Amino acid sequence: MNSLWILLTLVPLGLLAYAGFFFIGLRANNRKWLVAGMIYLCIIMSSFVIIGWADRDHILTDIFVSVLLVAWVSCIIHSFAVRQRYLNIIFQRKVQYEYGLSSILNKTTVDPASIKQRTEKTKQPLGAVSPAKQVTTTSDPDVININNASVEEISSLPSIHMFLAKKIIQARDKVNRFESLEHIAELIHVQSHVLEKSAPYIAFDDQEIASLKAQLETKPDMKKMTKSGRLVDY
Repeated sequence: MNSLWILLTLVPLGLLAYAGFFFIGLRANNRKWLVAGMIYLCIIMSSFVIIGWADRDHILTDIFVSVLLVAWVSCIIHSFAVRQRYLNIIFQRKVQYEYGLSSILNKTTVDPASIKQRTEKTKQPLGAVSPAKQVTTTSDPDVININNASVEEISSLPSIHMFLAKKIIQARDKVNRFESLEHIAELIHVQSHVLEKSAPYIAFDDQEIASLKAQLETKPDMKKMTKSGRLVDY
């Protein structure tokens, strides 16, 4: 669904080709794509104006028909080239939203008074259906070899969602082996701090697993991982 904008570039003669770049440029807040859309708009519209102004047999007509076709084909190729980068940006925003990283990165603060106000408003009378309750459980994640772990093992680590785990598996299939956390973050296009909580549980070969487990034994507090879920009362 996030790739439907490419259909705009397939409209004959590039009549809407530039609109796709305006769309992804605004949504991803990418100035380069906005500039590319403006360049395609100028080239395509100028070509149509000159073709309509010149006679059919005029040399300018032949030149700008060629320019129009080249611009259209270039726009199509360009759109497929930037598609993966655009999808990575959308995916990264989804991960940040799910883990509340947006508020952390923007250093926003929450007013305790506003929390109390909202709590008072959500109180329900006796006999009403109670809202979903927050349930917290504690589990001990295992140290894994990230270079041969399954998607379930990776998603069990702190701060790694199933979507992110699948992304890690896809990146590993391309490069065969990860060398460091920074290497993983670079390949899946996320900030390295997203993986920091999982760092004590990620080994890059089987020999490293034993040493990481020994380090965790010396720091018992690191072994506890808190996971939150939702329990609904009927």
